[in-house]
Amino acid sequence: MVSLWPALARVEPTCSWPPQWDAWTTSGQYLYLRYRSGRGSVTAYPSPDWEAWDPTTAPLIQWDDDTDDTDIELADFLDAAGLRLRLPITWRTRMERLLRRLVRRCEVHDAPSYPRIRDLEHALGYPPSEAAPDLVAALSDPDIIDCGHRWCPRRR
Repeated sequence: MVSLWPALARVEPTCSWPPQWDAWTTSGQYLYLRYRSGRGSVTAYPSPDWEAWDPTTAPLIQWDDDTDDTDIELADFLDAAGLRLRLPITWRTRMERLLRRLVRRCEVHDAPSYPRIRDLEHALGYPPSEAAPDLVAALSDPDIIDCGHRWCPRRR
């Protein structure tokens, strides 16, 4: 689904049940995300300070999924609302990069490939799996790619 709304830069849960979140778009607009009894809504307010909210403000987005559910995951909520998260570099991504560098395991050279899988199946005595969907996938070998990491032991 293509979203016409700006990406969300940040989303913070404010209540686990019933689900609701504070969210900010990449342009800084605050949004209140709420889900109750199968109904979701996204309302723009000036700030997360609910005491300053105008009670007559209509939601920008609202829907009813006809379930009367009281729980929804954030990913499902965003999908139903037509919203998307900006792809952030989170602490998990930074930690993964640091760990990869410490153990000298590059994401390019650790990637699965048809040639590697074929060689591993042969070495372990397994029957060969399905053929690659195209010639490029069949011949792609991470070992011949220069990943650009000076610390990578497989760099060419």
